[in-house]
Amino acid sequence: MIFNENFTYTDIINIIQNNPKATKTFRYFSTRSDTCFENHIYHFICEEDGEFVGYGHLDYEDKLWLGMFISDSQIGKGYGRIVLNQLINKANQDIHLSVDKENISAVNLYLKNGFKIYDQTEKIYYCKLRK
Repeated sequence: MIFNENFTYTDIINIIQNNPKATKTFRYFSTRSDTCFENHIYHFICEEDGEFVGYGHLDYEDKLWLGMFISDSQIGKGYGRIVLNQLINKANQDIHLSVDKENISAVNLYLKNGFKIYDQTEKIYYCKLRK
C-alpha cells in the first residue's frame, strides 16, 4: 500500500471523473478551485500494485474536516477502513465530515469507526469523531 502525497488538483479531478460513484457522492472538488489544497493539512492518493485505490484529505475550514473516496472498482475490499485510519491517525483534534445518506457503505464505515451523527439534512449526515 502506497500513500502518495505528491499529486496535483488536475490529477485528482481526472481520477474522480473516472469514478462515476465518486462523481456523484464526492462533491468536494466540484465547488473548489485548485487553491483548496492550501487548506489541506494532509492529503494523499492511495495505490496498491500501481492501481488507484482511494483518496483522502484533512482540511481546516473553521474546524477539521475529513474527505475521502474509494475507487468504484475497489469498494468492499477493506480499503475504506485503511484510508480512514490513515486520516484519523494524522488528526490531532476532533474530525468532522459530511456524507450522503444514500451512500450506505460510507455511512456504515464512519459509524463503525467511532463517528457520531450530530446533524442532518434531507440528504446529508454530519458526523464527528472526538479525538
